[in-house]
Amino acid sequence: MAAGLKGFFRRVLVWTVAREEKRLSRLALSELTDDQLADIGVTHSEARREAARPYWR
Repeated sequence: MAAGLKGFFRRVLVWTVAREEKRLSRLALSELTDDQLADIGVTHSEARREAARPYWR
């Protein structure tokens, strides 16, 4: 039982960390200038749409 519970909490932690990384990446994307977005091949509207997505997606 303890091993199963430990595995469960590990999966929850991994999921939480991944979602936080995604949230921070989208926040950074939303702060880029148009020139910076052009450098990475992303339009302003694409960046805005991606930044607006919920963190769980």
